[in-house]
Amino acid sequence: MDETVEQVNKPKRQRKKKVDPFIEMTDKIIQKKGLTPREFDQTAIRKERQKLYDEFVKENIGLLLD
Repeated sequence: MDETVEQVNKPKRQRKKKVDPFIEMTDKIIQKKGLTPREFDQTAIRKERQKLYDEFVKENIGLLLD
């Protein structure tokens, strides 16, 4: 009894991404400004990090000067 089991290759269903309507709308606005959402996100993150750093330095300038 030599049976081979053949698997039927079913086409995989692509999962539908859940997209937040707000994100979708802002992505369109960002693209109209000539940026990609990824570039915009990286710039926004960098600006926020810079703000955090500046606030930290302002509050702790005494520690840094010692």
